Amino acid sequence: MTKRVLTQEILDQLEHDHPDALRSRADLIRINGILGNFRWLRKALEEQGAADGSAHVVEIGAGDGHFIRKFAAAHPKVNYTAIDLAPKPPEWPSNLNWKQGDALDCLPEVGGDILIANLFLHHLTDAQLAKLGEGLSGYRAVICNEPARFRAFHVLGKGVQLIGVNYVTRFDMHASINAGFRHTELPTALGLEQAGWHIEAFHSIFGIYRMLATQER
Repeated sequence: MTKRVLTQEILDQLEHDHPDALRSRADLIRINGILGNFRWLRKALEEQGAADGSAHVVEIGAGDGHFIRKFAAAHPKVNYTAIDLAPKPPEWPSNLNWKQGDALDCLPEVGGDILIANLFLHHLTDAQLAKLGEGLSGYRAVICNEPARFRAFHVLGKGVQLIGVNYVTRFDMHASINAGFRHTELPTALGLEQAGWHIEAFHSIFGIYRMLATQER
């Protein structure tokens, strides 16, 4: 597993309101909770000063917006914009912005201070990651959770099946691991190291690659 292998995931091929897609997104909410992804994102955002609305938080690949709805319930002043190919979810909170479209195309016009991504960047090729990185100079923090690309996590991933996930989630989980990151691969692909960002990147014991990159503005 020395190189990333990108395979189109089933969820990306389904309509956003397809029953199997809805079920898989529900699976992902449970998996994110079990793996501590939402807890880590929340803590990182709070530490970066996002709770009082003074920083514009932009999330790419926001999915159904589950994480930020919970965060905004605790921090109603948060200044937030979601970017996703899917349309705005029903009953979307009026104090949160939604931008439908491709993240690489929308990001320059949205602007922002803190960029977050949860299980999204592994969908991008190295060329796309480089393009994304070129647009991050105006940000002061990049916070993300991604799959860690190690063979052992395929074995752990099989254990997740015990909670009753559907076929979409089962397939996509292993495809995601194959497309994930190791060591300094992600900040290197984004060009953050060369640009002088301060980077913290590590793997959780449950197979998540976490990165917090910051710079002075």
